[in-house]
Amino acid sequence: KIKAAHMPKEARTKAEAENIAVMNLDGKSGVEASQAELMSDILRTELYKTGKFNVMNREDMDAILKEIKYQQSGACDQTACIVEMGQALGVARMIAGSVGLLGERYVINAKLINVATSKNEILVTEYLSKADAADPQEAFERVAVQLTGEKIAPATKSGARPAAKKAYD
Repeated sequence: KIKAAHMPKEARTKAEAENIAVMNLDGKSGVEASQAELMSDILRTELYKTGKFNVMNREDMDAILKEIKYQQSGACDQTACIVEMGQALGVARMIAGSVGLLGERYVINAKLINVATSKNEILVTEYLSKADAADPQEAFERVAVQLTGEKIAPATKSGARPAAKKAYD
């Protein structure tokens, strides 16, 4: 067995990346389910780009849950339900959250849940102005970086933040 320290950096990063699944963000006030689904896909991409996670894609998640006939009654936003899904999917951690419109800003909430302990490990809240909503990638990049455990600069009074330090550069 080759130790991770002796592997090339690219292989070591992939081997050390953690298997996670990301639930679709729950669309709240002013955000339709289809919009929340698109935003969830952006979050999955940004999480993958950090190099810290192997992200299960939505189609594979759906297929596995359907195959094992996982029954979900209503919205699965309680930690116990999310953990149960994570166990069924065979991942170490799950990410769940919501996105909604509050005044003139979108509020993005996300949490990283340890499937083995059922504990919330990281909670993140980010804001996106309506004016910037046409290009939400930067806000979701900040969410993804924070979900890796990295710290980013605090928001200014206007709610703006400097661009996240890219964990994958």
